[in-house]
Amino acid sequence: MSSELNLKKRLLEIIGEEEPYKWAARAGVSKSTLYNILNKDGNPRADQLLKLSKATGRTMEWLLTGSSGELAEELQGVSERVDQYEPTTVDKVKVYALAGAGHPNELTDTTPVAEVAVPKGYYKPSIVPVLIRGRSMEDTIVDGAIVGVDREDKMVVSGEIYAVWVPYEGAVVKRLYLDPEKITCRSDNSKFADFVVMLDRVDEHFVLGRVKWVIQRY
Repeated sequence: MSSELNLKKRLLEIIGEEEPYKWAARAGVSKSTLYNILNKDGNPRADQLLKLSKATGRTMEWLLTGSSGELAEELQGVSERVDQYEPTTVDKVKVYALAGAGHPNELTDTTPVAEVAVPKGYYKPSIVPVLIRGRSMEDTIVDGAIVGVDREDKMVVSGEIYAVWVPYEGAVVKRLYLDPEKITCRSDNSKFADFVVMLDRVDEHFVLGRVKWVIQRY
């Protein structure tokens, strides 16, 4: 499917010949949500988008942009394997997307996008499992990886990886380098440029937490 198609056209292509509101009822999507999409070209709220994602088997990003439609199947596969592990060796945790610029100083969106199993000891209340989208941190962290961000570990150690807040972008994951007057935020992928934040501009909300672990497949 072309990424140029909008949400309405993508949904109609998935619904096919079925009557749209019958599909909505079967999928657990409210008529008002579907009406706004089909008749007003509206974008749904995050919780509504999550329902559409589960109903269609597509990622929220694919529904909005037409890209990365394979991730939903991949994460679903991970979720289906959660119960295969011994409960004494793993923890089941909810995974969240990084917050966008519309959520000031927040690490993640409020609605989980998946549930996965992580080794016992990886999770504690201060750690938030986060889904990484994009290739700026490859090869260390690949697109689709899940990282554990410890919100209680905000002391910058030069050369380590942190989630930080960027006003024009939202929460991002970068490797930080601390100098007497500035913090350099670096992507491990050299195709992405560094950006610098002067220390006198850094407040308590800049560092959102340190990345403690990464789960991914290449």
